[in-house]
Amino acid sequence: MLQQDDVLILESRDSIHKMLALEASMKCGDGEENAASNEGVNSLWRQKVALWCYQVVDHLEEERSTVYVAMNILDRFCSALHSRAGMDEHAYEVASMTALFLAVRIAGSGNLEMSELLSMSRKGISSQDIMLTGTSIIETLDLSKRILTPFDFIASLADHLPLSLKADASRLRDSACYLAEMAVCDTVLSSFKASEVAFVAFVNSIEEMVSKSEASVFGSFVAKATDIIPSSSETARISRRLRGIYQKQRQDSRSPSAQQAEAQPVVAHAHSPLVRVVSVDDLQEFSKQRSGLKRCQSEYSLDEDYQMKRSRYHD
Repeated sequence: MLQQDDVLILESRDSIHKMLALEASMKCGDGEENAASNEGVNSLWRQKVALWCYQVVDHLEEERSTVYVAMNILDRFCSALHSRAGMDEHAYEVASMTALFLAVRIAGSGNLEMSELLSMSRKGISSQDIMLTGTSIIETLDLSKRILTPFDFIASLADHLPLSLKADASRLRDSACYLAEMAVCDTVLSSFKASEVAFVAFVNSIEEMVSKSEASVFGSFVAKATDIIPSSSETARISRRLRGIYQKQRQDSRSPSAQQAEAQPVVAHAHSPLVRVVSVDDLQEFSKQRSGLKRCQSEYSLDEDYQMKRSRYHD
């Protein structure tokens, strides 16, 4: 007779198989989409936008996984436009804001108003700009399927931890989520599958916080339950890149401002909800101006540089 833990593992295995099948059907992270978009977009623009998105979703109290959805939409849209025309900085900013707006609508609370979003931008961007770009995104991309995030996979992968690591499951999961948050900001890592980033984030966390031998055991457990290959060239490249980013982040965190940010409470990640499809007609409704804006323009303008809040995994 199956024990409760065995049932949970079987359910988790079924869940991760379904997610991997959906990821494969959408050709997510095959390297082609984002490689094309990266040729026409300054990587500094992209990093700046990702950090800005984290600031906005923290203020709105949205799940931080919403930023991954926004950047996924943005990268795919830029890739689709790359073969047709270039994109200047202003157009990229409009596309970024629109992608975040759509991400909150389809994978977040859905409570973000266009007027509030515009208050967080610099002057010169209008609701009409968001409307036109939103229409173009909806007509260009298929947003009818759930956009899987690394955090969805991390939640399922946590169920495949060996017994020796179960006591540290919560700490390891938080660490993996933090590494995945950093990966969202990186142009190179955006070209890899969410499942691969999630797996490597978990492995790197185990190696850093426990031991390499335990990370190897975890990798073998995952390999038996999924088609993720622990020793593939992709996972090796992600691991090197993620370690480099993390080491740089640790060096930067020595500043007083970064140490103060480490006092921020941990924000839990949740699974992405079932997709809510946004239509062009919806955009017309969302564009209506509302009162009660939460922030003034200067606080969240993309003109400014922001550092991502370190919400988890502290030394």
